[in-house]
Amino acid sequence: MRNKLIVSLLVFSFQIFSQQIDFQSPQNIKLFADFLFCEKDYLRAVEEYQKYLQMIDDDSVQFKVAIGYSLINDQTNAISKFGLIKKTSAFYESSKIQKLKSLFLICIDSIFYQSADLLINSNSIYSNNAFKLKNTSLLIIDTNLISKERFLIPFEGEEKNKLSTFYDLKKNPPYKSEALAGIFSAVIPGSGKIFTENYGDGITAFLLTGLFTYLAYTNFEHDHPTRAWIFTALGAGFYAGNIYGSIASAQIKLILILMKELGCFCKYKIILHRVMIFVSKKILLLFIFFIANAFPQNSLQEQFAYANNLFNQEKYYDAITEFKRLQFFDTENIYSFQSNFLIGKSYKAGAKFDEAVKYFTFAEINAHSDNELFDSKILNARTNILRRTTKQAERILNDLIEDPKFISKQNEIKFWIGWNYIFSDDWDKAYDVFSENNLDTTLADLCKSVDEEMYSEKFAKYSSYVIPGFGQFYTGEYLSGALSLSWNILSGYLTINSFIEDRVFDGIMVGNFLWLRFYSGNSQNAEKFAVQKNLQISNSALKYLQFNFAGERP
Repeated sequence: MRNKLIVSLLVFSFQIFSQQIDFQSPQNIKLFADFLFCEKDYLRAVEEYQKYLQMIDDDSVQFKVAIGYSLINDQTNAISKFGLIKKTSAFYESSKIQKLKSLFLICIDSIFYQSADLLINSNSIYSNNAFKLKNTSLLIIDTNLISKERFLIPFEGEEKNKLSTFYDLKKNPPYKSEALAGIFSAVIPGSGKIFTENYGDGITAFLLTGLFTYLAYTNFEHDHPTRAWIFTALGAGFYAGNIYGSIASAQIKLILILMKELGCFCKYKIILHRVMIFVSKKILLLFIFFIANAFPQNSLQEQFAYANNLFNQEKYYDAITEFKRLQFFDTENIYSFQSNFLIGKSYKAGAKFDEAVKYFTFAEINAHSDNELFDSKILNARTNILRRTTKQAERILNDLIEDPKFISKQNEIKFWIGWNYIFSDDWDKAYDVFSENNLDTTLADLCKSVDEEMYSEKFAKYSSYVIPGFGQFYTGEYLSGALSLSWNILSGYLTINSFIEDRVFDGIMVGNFLWLRFYSGNSQNAEKFAVQKNLQISNSALKYLQFNFAGERP
């Protein structure tokens, strides 16, 4: 049987030896579509399958079109295509369960349940799978659950244990009552947060509310009404905030539990049906091996010219498809470098940077000359610059600059090193690169002006240690600086005055929980403002480079 298969393939191959490749023949379209499907390029595979279906009615291909739509999460089209599978097809039963899965993913509604019940009550081999999917859906929707015994009927073994756990979580979720959290904190400040397992905030709320209440009481007792009312206002604010914070903490706890449940549920997917890939790669490659050498090169040349023409017209999506078609039939890798290189450029033009890097790397591997290797590496580095993986770009560019084969390309490499510094927000180093030997005076001047405009994050931080609020004034945040200075003066005065009046405990508590809090927070705030301002400056410069710079860009 095996020998007959090989002989048949050979006979078929000899029959086409003298023929040109008909890239748009039904057979070749289907072969290419299967290749794309195996490569997980489902959208292009679907397009090729649909071209094939316009010429030949094939239920297996129709099924793969539906599966392709499902895999790219276009469930509406998937449902439509599954519905076209005929009852006489060998894929009819599979299409029903796949359609049910798509209905499950798009919307759990009456249509889903009607479809599920029809499949459950049929004699289908997938009846139990439909039963599982229907019961699983009950965990997601907001409805009363059926009894646990009925719920677990379709499940067995490990599935049953997992779904039993999910059922219990749905039935008796470990939520924290928002009302109870608020009441607890109203009675004992901070206890509501401890109830929601937010222990650090609960203890802090208890200590601060208690501290300000104590300070207010002692100042009233010692006839210091001004300070007493200040501490009363602060204490009331922390008390109200503690109640509100406890309610919010319960709400956050609820969200975290729901996210955890959803995460567990998504990690554990019940596999209802494993989709077969209908073309064995080994058989496909064996077939291509026998026929490829018979194809004249002029057919491949015409296909390359066609794909290249699409690229030149900036029809990048179509160009990628046609270059991949060329690669599929080019088993001798005659056009491997050019096709990979231009696919990479097409993906780069469409801002698909991860895919672009992948194909530029393939181009490097298939480069036939130093120039081809250099071009693919440079574009790889430029794409890494654009996607902000600047360490990777730096590694590629450093390798190039140290390679003696590219000594004549030093200025071009340094030019992109400068751009890499720009995207790393290291404008000072970028200036050094562009100004060296007048590599690019326009970019050098821009980098210098941006670097001079930048705020020193360290200065903003440490100047606020010397004078609270100074870092905020330095970054132009005057209101924040004034508030920071005022709070530090007030809390400092209250701390020092407490020690002067021999209220040592008051002084220690106010100093630790009030003054130090405002003092440390003021420097952190100043540094944060400097970072934000620098980001705005950097983004403004990059925007200028994107729209107004006339030179070459990554």
